[in-house]
Amino acid sequence: MKFSGLQIIIILSAVAIGAALFFARTTPNEKEVAAKQKVEKNVEDQSGSTGSESDINAQIDSALTKVRSEAPMAGIMKLREIAENNPENIRVQMELGALSIQTGQLDKAVTRFKRVIELDTNFIEAHYLLAVVNANKGDTLSATKGMEFVVDNAGNPELLKQGKEFYKELKKN
Repeated sequence: MKFSGLQIIIILSAVAIGAALFFARTTPNEKEVAAKQKVEKNVEDQSGSTGSESDINAQIDSALTKVRSEAPMAGIMKLREIAENNPENIRVQMELGALSIQTGQLDKAVTRFKRVIELDTNFIEAHYLLAVVNANKGDTLSATKGMEFVVDNAGNPELLKQGKEFYKELKKN
């Protein structure tokens, strides 16, 4: 599959914005806190879990370091293992979704972001990235619906701004 220059720019900007927004979340609302606590409890209760949330986050950080170094496949395999053992961990699903975008595996990205939305229907960044991926796959209807959700629900001003701009572009086409 070949991407045009515009599609590549959209994908890279979506990944950068998504990653920045995902890691810059500083003031979670009550729903986010409740969802996080639910995920933490599910992770702790899960058989085959690799440990507490802080242990899992440390493993994710280590895997991401490998992805960015000389052993990217080893890091990706570790992330996939973490996701398999902790399927309700939102962070690992988001990281794998972002990596799927970077490698052009858009169907896998869709699967990851849909999984995050199943776990937390109000995880706006997942809706945003899913809409971007759908747009790049040519599914304008799904992309438009997803971006409408972002515009209607984003609490983050930067994400709201990006969502509105992207929504306008989708409506033009």
